[in-house]
Amino acid sequence: MGAALLAASLAVMVGGLTLAYRFRPAGPSWEVTRADGSSALRVGGWLETVDGERASFNVANIGQVTVEPRTRLRLLNTRAGDHRLELARGTMHATIWAPPNQFFVETPSTLAVDLGCAYTLTVDEDGGGLVSVLIGWVGFKWHDRESFIPAGSACVTRPHIGPGTPYNERVSPAYREALATIDFTLARRPLERP
Repeated sequence: MGAALLAASLAVMVGGLTLAYRFRPAGPSWEVTRADGSSALRVGGWLETVDGERASFNVANIGQVTVEPRTRLRLLNTRAGDHRLELARGTMHATIWAPPNQFFVETPSTLAVDLGCAYTLTVDEDGGGLVSVLIGWVGFKWHDRESFIPAGSACVTRPHIGPGTPYNERVSPAYREALATIDFTLARRPLERP
């Protein structure tokens, strides 16, 4: 009698777990809005916009992202305290109103860390990036190289090197070119000793 009751209980439990697994809700996702309607962007899924197309979505309850045409990005994580995207190419605008270190964007040449801000991040076809910070701060990190970019400033990043030096967006093109030479050309050369 006891063995039959145990076997029946196990069968009910296994059956219940099987049903719960089979009919579980889909994994975490964010609702993406486009001109032609909305769809779910699931963890691991890619969002790609074509010429003339924009998309937008809420980052859980901590912010909002707008995606420009010809952009490709992927949702990597939606856990509280670790909302993470991968921007493969294109341009996105992020406005985050959460405390710092809640929203991250991986690119081929850096990790953009939100420090409570609004910013535009662009990645070109070669994997180089540019951030322009409107409000607050953004951190750029690549291995042991870091830059902290304040509002009104921009910063370039390059594959295999990482972020450069932040600069005020009102500086001249000659200043930007000189800074790029220091950050990305001279940084690759070994230091010479006198």
